[in-house]
Amino acid sequence: MVKVRCPSCSKTLNVPDKYAGKRVKCPACQETLTIPVVLEEVVAEEDFAEEVVPVKPRRPAPRVADDEEEEEERVAQKPVRRARPVDDEDDRPRRKKRRKITRGEWADCPNCGYSDATRVRFAWWGGFVGPLFINTVRCRECDTNYNGIHGDYNTVRILIYVLVGLGFTVVVSVGAAVAALSVLK
Repeated sequence: MVKVRCPSCSKTLNVPDKYAGKRVKCPACQETLTIPVVLEEVVAEEDFAEEVVPVKPRRPAPRVADDEEEEEERVAQKPVRRARPVDDEDDRPRRKKRRKITRGEWADCPNCGYSDATRVRFAWWGGFVGPLFINTVRCRECDTNYNGIHGDYNTVRILIYVLVGLGFTVVVSVGAAVAALSVLK
């Protein structure tokens, strides 16, 4: 073991002989120091528990172009971004900025995932009441009708709504027919 004093923090370190002549970091202050080569063996008076971490060799510096022409070629190969002119009188067509998509009032469309929809006011299967009762909305992107609360298709809900309406109509019609027949007797 080689006994070394860190020049930065003055801490005494016991370093194994295998690091003699190499550079290591001080575990206390991380300062890099060179371990001297000792010809005779020195007996350590104190045994320290700290271990010294060897320094990894640094990578060689990147190659610098010797020739000015090489430097000019390298600069010429880089694409140059041009600043956009501030002139508002420019007649060139420009791309429209994409509208920022925000979470709409209704659930996302199950067909395309778009978040903007409008309420359906009238439907052939339910008139004005059916779409309001089932919360039917239409996607502004793909024109799909779906449930605005749950975000799924209304097929089962529409079927139930229509069958209940037909059932109610049948019951009322049969009741009216029975009442008319009983009056005639």
